[in-house]
Amino acid sequence: MSFVEALREARIGRTTVLHEFYTNYNPNESRAHAFFEGHPDKAFYRPFIENHTRGRYRLYTYRCEGKSRVYDTFREISARHPECRGVLFFVDKDVDDILGVPWPTDPRIFVTDVYSIENYLADRSVLARLINDLLRFKNVSYPTDPLLEHFDRQLQRFYRRITPVMAWVVYSRRMAKRPNLGNVQMGHLLSFSSDCTVRFGPRGRLGYLDASAGISTPTGAGIHMRRVAKELSRIPPKRIVRGKFEIWFFVEFFKQLVAHLQSNAAEIGGTVRLQTPLEHSNAIEILTTRLQVPHSLDLFLRLHFPQTRIEPVEGPRETGIGVVSKAWRSFLQLIRG
Repeated sequence: MSFVEALREARIGRTTVLHEFYTNYNPNESRAHAFFEGHPDKAFYRPFIENHTRGRYRLYTYRCEGKSRVYDTFREISARHPECRGVLFFVDKDVDDILGVPWPTDPRIFVTDVYSIENYLADRSVLARLINDLLRFKNVSYPTDPLLEHFDRQLQRFYRRITPVMAWVVYSRRMAKRPNLGNVQMGHLLSFSSDCTVRFGPRGRLGYLDASAGISTPTGAGIHMRRVAKELSRIPPKRIVRGKFEIWFFVEFFKQLVAHLQSNAAEIGGTVRLQTPLEHSNAIEILTTRLQVPHSLDLFLRLHFPQTRIEPVEGPRETGIGVVSKAWRSFLQLIRG
């Protein structure tokens, strides 16, 4: 077998995942098995699972490469081992509940109560931890609360602007179309102004969405999408906004905020240094360590791993960064608009 052929054989697929699981599975030993949609999910869930299994279970993780493959793997394993314990499956909710898409339900399957794992991370408390953990201030200091309040306002503004996009997604799905959202770049739809305020990008957004997602929205669909948008506005935003869209906002907001702090500090000879850059490529790993375990996930893991000593999860650190600088008043006026 050539090297290229060996690589093809080694590619992750349902058969490969099942083979790996059956090799590792031993009901007579304390082993835990967790199946995920992809690498970001593994990076998100693993620290929380390890907090419940450390010292008692050996943890094995598997990437199924897609939500449907997680469910396919569940069906295969549960049919062969209907009473298996410590074998868990983790999937995103997406908008399947809104669309009425049927999926198997089982106590061993955890489904996010928000659109996806990224929605948990775009959170005020996580931002507070980032500010305290990653930023180093010299000859200048700022209070944290006004920054968090500005984040809250911009997050709500983002929700209002992204809801029509999600209405387009839901409408398209109801019309039996499958828009490829992985090709949608948020930078083509939204941007940040000089005062760290989120705003719409260039016009022609619907045309861009159709072209990037590989579908065609029929003429006259606007009235239907407005009805869907009204329907979605009654649902908590984190349940209907695509997680990758929301994490884009969070990362871009943080980068804009750091840039504003740095330029403002420089006016009086101070510096603001970023310890570790936050990028879209490392956001899951950096943010997860600063998130308190979601309540529903904590209950799920406690159900399957009882009598386990749980390490305390450190909550958000106290707000405030030293003493308020003289330059803060002008900066506060800037971000409050």
